[in-house]
Amino acid sequence: MTHDDAARLAIEALHFNNSLVQFADQKAATLIVINSIFIASAGGPGDPLRAACLAFAVGSLLCCLAVVRARRDPAAPESRDVVFFGDILGLKSGHGYLVTLLAQKPDVVAAGVAARVFRTCTIARRKFHAYGWALKLSLAATPLWIATMVIR
Repeated sequence: MTHDDAARLAIEALHFNNSLVQFADQKAATLIVINSIFIASAGGPGDPLRAACLAFAVGSLLCCLAVVRARRDPAAPESRDVVFFGDILGLKSGHGYLVTLLAQKPDVVAAGVAARVFRTCTIARRKFHAYGWALKLSLAATPLWIATMVIR
């Protein structure tokens, strides 16, 4: 594999994993709407069935918020690179970015891309883990919500 092939593959991996992150956020947004409906229509926790429905729905909402919240990753690299948007915006201008980018050795740029691919994968893993819990809690709340609607 040539250096250009590796760079192209890394950029494609970065795009793919960024799309997984966006996909997890979109799925969580859907569960936020569903669980908000459960909470709004189930009423107060007057009986054990409603209380259980509300508990599962609220738990799911909290997991969804863990999916969509932005946070600084403590394991993120401290060094600046020419790939991460925060580092790029720290340069103050497009011209400053171009000058910085052109001054980089190809191996340094490749290392920055590889580091961002890895960080994006860890973000996707965290988001899908939280989403998995949100989905399980939503699935538990669903029959309880249906039962509360039938009992009314």
